[in-house]
Amino acid sequence: MARPTIWIPLEDVKGLKTLVAEGKTQDEIADYYMEKGIEVTRSTISRKMKEWNL
Repeated sequence: MARPTIWIPLEDVKGLKTLVAEGKTQDEIADYYMEKGIEVTRSTISRKMKEWNL
């Protein structure tokens, strides 16, 4: 049986907790994700931050 393929991202994509810990604002976080091709809005980031108490 062949080993499963391990997917390694070619571009760095940081998690929300990491970006908040770095002191990024919601706008900066949204811009970061948009640059990486992840469609996200500031309201989504705000909602997740409230859900996770960040």
